Amino acid sequence: MVVVIHRVVLQQVAAVQVVVVRQQIVVIVRRMVVVIQRVVLQQVAVVRVVAVRQQIAVSAVIVRRMVVVIQRVVVVLQQVAVVQIAVVRSVMMIAQ
Repeated sequence: MVVVIHRVVLQQVAAVQVVVVRQQIVVIVRRMVVVIQRVVLQQVAVVRVVAVRQQIAVSAVIVRRMVVVIQRVVVVLQQVAVVQIAVVRSVMMIAQ
């Protein structure tokens, strides 16, 4: 009788230990999932920051190129204006 009771108690203790271990495993897995999610989110944030920086760098390059083009256009327009003024002066000289 004592042996039977002892076995039942041991079985119940073993069952409780299994349940406790399972719960601990579940808790550990959940924590690991949370940690992994945080790491993934941080990496996503880093990738976004890098992408934004690259976009800014690309747009800065585009702006620089546009400035160069605008400067060239201004130079050409100034040359055209000089030529036009010279033509007008020569026409006025001829008219006199």
